[in-house]
Amino acid sequence: RLTGAVRARLGALYGGAGVPPDRLFFAGGGGSVRGYEFQSLSPRGPDGALTGGRSLIETSAELRWRSGERLGYVAFLDAG
Repeated sequence: RLTGAVRARLGALYGGAGVPPDRLFFAGGGGSVRGYEFQSLSPRGPDGALTGGRSLIETSAELRWRSGERLGYVAFLDAG
């Protein structure tokens, strides 16, 4: 009836400064840091635009409890 789950994701880019934007890290969204829009967590440039990061750390922990055949509860904590 009670299930626990943890998840972690780590990433880093090393090398030259010319990394294409589609290879940089963005966080946020259901598979990352819930409660934020998809890929909305990132360093920002001088103009306020998301630039993407060269490293990423995400963690998540949750407890799921099924109280009956059709009803269950979930408590979670995400960080990124």
